[in-house]
Amino acid sequence: GSLNCLALLATACVAMETLEKFCDVLIHRRRFVLGFWLILGICCGPFALRLVDHCKFTFEPVKGTQTYDAQLAFEREFPDNVNQDVELILISCHSCKSIANESFASTAVQQLRAVCTSLAASHPGVLHNWTDHLQFLESSPGRLGVPSPFLAKSNQTMLFQLSWTVGPRQREVIGMLDQIRKTVKELRAEAGSNGSDHS
Repeated sequence: GSLNCLALLATACVAMETLEKFCDVLIHRRRFVLGFWLILGICCGPFALRLVDHCKFTFEPVKGTQTYDAQLAFEREFPDNVNQDVELILISCHSCKSIANESFASTAVQQLRAVCTSLAASHPGVLHNWTDHLQFLESSPGRLGVPSPFLAKSNQTMLFQLSWTVGPRQREVIGMLDQIRKTVKELRAEAGSNGSDHS
């Protein structure tokens, strides 16, 4: 029993000496340590770059789970709704009691609808739908008095919402977005020329 204790003590002493030497190297020979890691990085760098396309961190559902099966069913049954992005346009008037009663809001919505209709026709399969507070008011829930999800509680801001699928047509969507932004810019300029705080 005493021999085992002495052997363990001797092993612990050796381990402590080794650790002490290692710490001494880290403290007094920083350049050596930095050089070691630099050389290691240079040697491993090319191999690490090759792994970029093979290593993928994702939050996608695991194959074989119910979530994975549900996603496959969704993609199969509703292909147009896969990978959709939503764009929101705010129509505001900070001095108005109700933005929905302003002629500027109605004009802005009509112009945005016209742009979306034109874009949907010239780029089929990208822009899926668009809606706004005024359209909601004409729907059954709106007529029944259901609060509009497109109108702020202040009644001074309402939303114009459109959804599209980007996918591999990213450049095409960027061009479409530029046209929408141009329309919004023109509407702002028109409101500014009238001396109002519409935006």
